[in-house]
Amino acid sequence: MEVAGILKAKGPTVETIGPDTDIRLVLHKLATLGIGSLVVSTDGRRIDGMVSERDVVAGLNRHGQQFLDMRAGEVM
Repeated sequence: MEVAGILKAKGPTVETIGPDTDIRLVLHKLATLGIGSLVVSTDGRRIDGMVSERDVVAGLNRHGQQFLDMRAGEVM
């Protein structure tokens, strides 16, 4: 499938968060929006990075409960 086809199916909206976003909020957004990743952007226009479900699993495995005190910019 081409990018145009994907955007037609899902719509043009891309969910973003700031690098200072608490991981708890990242988890909340992933779960409530039913998505697998969020774009991290300081200004809402340029992509600084991504945080995905896979990043969350790896972070929990590596850092344990302390992972929940981290920020998106530390995880991306």
